[in-house]
Amino acid sequence: MVSSPASGQPSAIAPTTDTLRLDPRAVDAVQLAEAVEQARELIEASPPEAAQRLRAALALWRGHPYADVSASFPLELEAQRPEAIQAMLDVNVR
Repeated sequence: MVSSPASGQPSAIAPTTDTLRLDPRAVDAVQLAEAVEQARELIEASPPEAAQRLRAALALWRGHPYADVSASFPLELEAQRPEAIQAMLDVNVR
């Protein structure tokens, strides 16, 4: 189950289907992607803020994303980690 960002309560699974309805912002993979994108936009204007967002994004990373899912998007998500690390290194060099 995933927590709703507004209430902190788990989102419900529809009883007659296999559909999980939740706010995308409650998914750590979405939070990671958004934080990395926001950090990239801030690298030139505010390196300290960009570094903070990258640290937050990298802190969300635990293990292999969607390890039990057989699809290509986990690989795409996994590719974001080295990009986030490289962006963090770029910010720290400034």
